[in-house]
Amino acid sequence: GILSADEHALLGDMIQKSTRLTRLQLALPLYKNALPMLESLENTSTIQDFSLAIQSLIGETQFSPLLSLFLGKDGNGIVLRLLRNPWIGLQDLDLNGLGLEDHHFIAIVQALPASHLRRLDVGNNNIQSRAIIEFAKQLFNIQSLERITLGPIHGGFKPLGHGNVVRLWHKI
Repeated sequence: GILSADEHALLGDMIQKSTRLTRLQLALPLYKNALPMLESLENTSTIQDFSLAIQSLIGETQFSPLLSLFLGKDGNGIVLRLLRNPWIGLQDLDLNGLGLEDHHFIAIVQALPASHLRRLDVGNNNIQSRAIIEFAKQLFNIQSLERITLGPIHGGFKPLGHGNVVRLWHKI
């Protein structure tokens, strides 16, 4: 079953207090009970390799309120704060199929220059050309990103590696 808010907070507290944990891979549901754990990770300095996948709950059809909690209406949600935190080595972020819109992706893109993120999956979302153009404008400010998945792979889009991203920039 799904952990309660208290159980998530306890797990986050245990992770935060660990002095030996250097690698963390989390797959969390897009569920508000997971927020306390993510918020506790903001104060963790030992995690050097952090992978986060946020997944939709089966049958969930309305993501917008939950996305606002995770990404923030003002671009200051917990996921974006984790991206910008220099002490947390968030290297992989999977937000595939969550219903992200242009404004969500643009907020993520604006956090990328300060991040350690190497891989980002925002495929199967509602990201349109306006946000892709904003991403392309930021490319030379983004140092660590090696791979991004923007569209549905089964629909003909392939993940973009660094060389492809640079080629995309030159086309725009």
